[in-house]
Amino acid sequence: MNERGFQFASKGTNYAFFGYMYFYSSVNGPSTTTETIQPTLIRPLLADSCYTFEANVSIADSLPFLLNPNLDVYFSGTDFTQENFWNYPNVTPQLSFSNLDTTDREEWTKISYNIVPNEVVQFMTIGWLTLPQGIIGSFSFTGGGIFIDNVALYPCDAPVFEADAGEDITICKDDSVELSTPYRNDEYMYWWVNNFGDTISTERSVWVDDTPSDYYLAQMDFKFDITWDTVSVFNKSCLELELPNVFTPNDDGQNDLWKPTGKDLDKIDLQVYSRWGKQVWSYSGPFDELESWNGGNAPEGTYYVVAKGIGRDGKTVEKKASITLLR
Repeated sequence: MNERGFQFASKGTNYAFFGYMYFYSSVNGPSTTTETIQPTLIRPLLADSCYTFEANVSIADSLPFLLNPNLDVYFSGTDFTQENFWNYPNVTPQLSFSNLDTTDREEWTKISYNIVPNEVVQFMTIGWLTLPQGIIGSFSFTGGGIFIDNVALYPCDAPVFEADAGEDITICKDDSVELSTPYRNDEYMYWWVNNFGDTISTERSVWVDDTPSDYYLAQMDFKFDITWDTVSVFNKSCLELELPNVFTPNDDGQNDLWKPTGKDLDKIDLQVYSRWGKQVWSYSGPFDELESWNGGNAPEGTYYVVAKGIGRDGKTVEKKASITLLR
């Protein structure tokens, strides 16, 4: 409810509002209405262990005058039900943040406190558990509230990791590479962002092509703090030329053709010779248009190939090899 004003969320799009209303009747005297929330903890807190409670708060508007509100946090092993709605709960909060009227009504303020429970805790109740300061009985009605966001509860010694996008990477042209950050735990969130400011992944890793570029990793930890890291991707020519040494052109559908393989090649020049130095097959042209040698009418035997590859960057690679033709 935003009846006491409006606030943008500190992170994301959602936040909570804890309201307080005070009535004074000449017949029944003062009465109050308050709001709390009591989540069940994912993992119980252990007795005699240190934990940190953190939250972002912002004070909502109040009517007809501003209260000096406080925010209470109560940790318990069991839940409790307030049966008498005319009184405050008969509990003593372990944490009570008072004088919160000094916080900003437009910006968020982080509150933080350590606690060592004396019993195993399964429930955490947040809200109005004690009387806010500033209530004056002569006023017939007033109210207020607190916006709260990014509630975090964690062991005091919990390790906190900053964003780690990894080392800069150089890959071969036309290749791709996986950018990845180390696994921490499931309480971390990730955003990979490209040079244009577009989010390209919200997973721990993302595949990118060989285009030279910077990539940015935003990581939000379990405390809702965000850190950034950058990784750069470069490319280089990885000129490669491989010449198979045997093929069997017997039309059985297996290894019937001979064809070189390569990487980053733009053009290739090939000559195949018999053992007596007679040229039996040749090709010169774009590597992408290279067709396989089917052996033609050449008999079984050993042949020799001379190859020269030219890369897209003008670099060359030359190789000689023997080819065994089996029918």
